[in-house]
Amino acid sequence: MWSIVCFTIDRHARRRGVAGALLDGAVEHALARGATSVEAYPHVGAGDDYMGSMALFEPAGFVRVRDANKRVIYRLGG
Repeated sequence: MWSIVCFTIDRHARRRGVAGALLDGAVEHALARGATSVEAYPHVGAGDDYMGSMALFEPAGFVRVRDANKRVIYRLGG
């Protein structure tokens, strides 16, 4: 399993699809190198912070696995 921990996007590039493109690239990279699943840990209630938003992962096929304190665990695959 691989993990996506955070995104760093310049403030001038936000809300232009950069996070989605980074997510797509990270998933593609992980799967091409043998990952059977990819996890991400967005903060609960955070609209758009460095962990990514819950709304970013769901359209990409990630499934909410469980809540963990101030974060939610999302998983794609496995």
